[in-house]
Amino acid sequence: MNKGLAIGSRQKVLECIDHVNACRLAVGSIFIACCQLSLLFCAFSAGISYAEPVHNLTLQEAVRIGLENSRELRIAELQQALTKVSLKETLSQVYPQITANIENRSYKSYKTYSEASPTPATLGEGYNNNLSLSLNQILWTGGKVSWAIAYANKAVKISLLKVEQAKDEAVCKITTSYWNLKKSVELKKACQKRVDYTGSIMEIASLKYKEGLIPEVELMKQEVNLACAKEGLIKASCREKVAKDNLKSLLKIEEEIVI
Repeated sequence: MNKGLAIGSRQKVLECIDHVNACRLAVGSIFIACCQLSLLFCAFSAGISYAEPVHNLTLQEAVRIGLENSRELRIAELQQALTKVSLKETLSQVYPQITANIENRSYKSYKTYSEASPTPATLGEGYNNNLSLSLNQILWTGGKVSWAIAYANKAVKISLLKVEQAKDEAVCKITTSYWNLKKSVELKKACQKRVDYTGSIMEIASLKYKEGLIPEVELMKQEVNLACAKEGLIKASCREKVAKDNLKSLLKIEEEIVI
């Protein structure tokens, strides 16, 4: 019975030691795995789409939506989180480590065979259990750990700069695309006014031509002006469509945008 209790105690202590040794790296490993899965998801995800149409979109609202749905920014932030976890794992090398050793021995003593006693006689039986704990602290590694910590710190700083760079690039692209769309909308309005004005001039010229007040050349000139105005309106509409599609692509939305 004592032997069974000793073996059970040894197993429990070993399980506790294994748990202590694994806990330090378990959280970091799980977090890294989650970040890697998130990176893959961001790389292949199509982005978040708003279910309702976006009306009267302002520049500030466009920047907010674009930053929320930016895959490049999400990837940069996850990479920054990975570098922070790597830094924590590197710093853990300078922390003290606990090791345990359990030794369980059993012994028996017997007499030697003899003619008077053909079977060995047991003189004694017992158990010897030893448990030892040790605390280890690394004092010098030739600069390897210090270099690894310095490298991990630089990696964290670089990842932070990459996050800021991704944010600035996203804001720059969204702002440029927004103002391109704004100019395209205004240009289309101006072209529409030109078409309306040229159309009214054309109607007046047509009436005057029927009354014989102007020659046919003047009527043809107004027809050319109206055709040029309509051509400009078509080009402006195409530019507006392209600018709107570019902004929707940056914002990761599929609904119609009204500025």
